[in-house]
Amino acid sequence: MEAIKRTIGEKLKARRAHLGLSLDESHVATKIQKNLLKSIEGDRFSELPSAVVVRGFLKIYSEYLGIPAEPLIEEFNELHGSDSVGKPVITQSFSSSVSIFGSGSHFKYAIYLLVLVILSFSVYFALSGYSQERTESKVSTITAE
Repeated sequence: MEAIKRTIGEKLKARRAHLGLSLDESHVATKIQKNLLKSIEGDRFSELPSAVVVRGFLKIYSEYLGIPAEPLIEEFNELHGSDSVGKPVITQSFSSSVSIFGSGSHFKYAIYLLVLVILSFSVYFALSGYSQERTESKVSTITAE
């Protein structure tokens, strides 16, 4: 009886399942987007930008799962050659209004805190200066008598 040969994606998916890892955990560890990991595990290499990218992702993902990368890359090369696999995929969009402060919510709270601290010090020094002036004027009035 002939053994059923598993595809590249099936091997990777089976290994990930054997290790008890989720796609989210694999995404975080490898920095490969979750949708691209699904494409790799589903042997849908045409959804990836190019053969070079596929080879790189196979190397990263297989090493993360503890599988030797070379046999998988050789199998991919036999099936797809060195041709470009798919068309370029835009995987991240960039906003035209990029902020160095991130989402802005943390920055907003930092500004509120800074204003609160400045106001607190202003009130404190204003009140302490006012009471010090009154004390000095009372002392000068008593010494003058």
